[in-house]
Amino acid sequence: MTGLTSSWWDELVGLFIPSRIDVDDLCALNLDDPAFPSLADVALALARDPSSILTIRNWWRDKLRYTAFAANCVCNSPPAFTCTTHLSHPYNPSIASGGVQDYGFAIDFTPSADVWCYGGYLQVGTVGTGVVQHGINEAGGFALNYLETVVPTTTDTAYFFTTPQRLYAGHTYKYLYQFVGPGWVIKYNNTNSTPSTNAYATFNAHAYKSPIASAWLPHSPVTTSPDPIFCPPAGTPPLPVIDPQPPEIISRTPWTCTTIGDLCTRLYQLSLRVDWLRTQVAYDSSRLDPYSYVASTVHSSLTGDGLLTVSDILGVLVELTTVPSSWGSTSDTPPRYIPSPGVIQFGTTDGLGEAVWVHYADQFIVPAPGLTTRVSYNFKAGVTGRITELLRSD
Repeated sequence: MTGLTSSWWDELVGLFIPSRIDVDDLCALNLDDPAFPSLADVALALARDPSSILTIRNWWRDKLRYTAFAANCVCNSPPAFTCTTHLSHPYNPSIASGGVQDYGFAIDFTPSADVWCYGGYLQVGTVGTGVVQHGINEAGGFALNYLETVVPTTTDTAYFFTTPQRLYAGHTYKYLYQFVGPGWVIKYNNTNSTPSTNAYATFNAHAYKSPIASAWLPHSPVTTSPDPIFCPPAGTPPLPVIDPQPPEIISRTPWTCTTIGDLCTRLYQLSLRVDWLRTQVAYDSSRLDPYSYVASTVHSSLTGDGLLTVSDILGVLVELTTVPSSWGSTSDTPPRYIPSPGVIQFGTTDGLGEAVWVHYADQFIVPAPGLTTRVSYNFKAGVTGRITELLRSD
């Protein structure tokens, strides 16, 4: 592309410096076909909006990479693996017992290899009211203490964690459930909790505690229904199938600088790029190190889980407007809810990012990644929240 600037695309061409990559390195990236930007992004890019120009540029770059990937790489099927539990299911213990509010029940186990715990099986004799939690607790002063709200039924059912938990060989854990609310009746069998072993763990014994804040005690001869679901970690992926190396990428024709007109054209193009870079640097600086913000759209009376569509936000303010009185909290000022009544994730239409746990009645969550177009929320049963979008003040 030589001579006078032909379109607004010309100033972006120079941003793509030709490069060379081995096919095995390219295939190892395991690229996905990027989605074409929205019509709004295209329209704003034509109007020279810096953010939209960057979106178009990134799509163009990713599309070129994916085209090379699709032409030169062959994907292998993922390795298969088998998940397992301790007990046979459906388990269906025969004895029912009530009055278990503020009780916890667990099975103690030690993985023989690194595994993932995806949740577990639970069953009750009578469904009560209020909060029930299940999760993983690690013994010996380690950090893992993962809890989620669940509503078990009278049927032996598998309940899966929102976030699978990585467990390590030789550590000791408890898969537990605990009753915060009243009216629940548990089911169990009067059988000795003798140690047993399966492919992934040794099961030591059952345990209980009352109240929930107290220490665990042996629960024998009793076998209750909590039973963790184990899956091994994914193995080493197979080596990619490598096709013959493609020829080198041919660079575009060098610039011509033989006349005053050639020089003026290049100076004009350089001026356009410097202006674009100046605008982009100002935009990035305001996002990475904002000096102020303004509250924007308010999403009220939120319960359960859902997705909010957003654009160009700095972050969000999360307010817990209703939390059950039975919910645990510290004596700090402000109090910290334990466990977390909710979770927030930033993401796009392609997926979500790392979870941010909401532990305070008013929690300020910044920064949001620059490409954020969605905010996912998940409030536990009985919790109501309000989310306010935060924008740059400029």
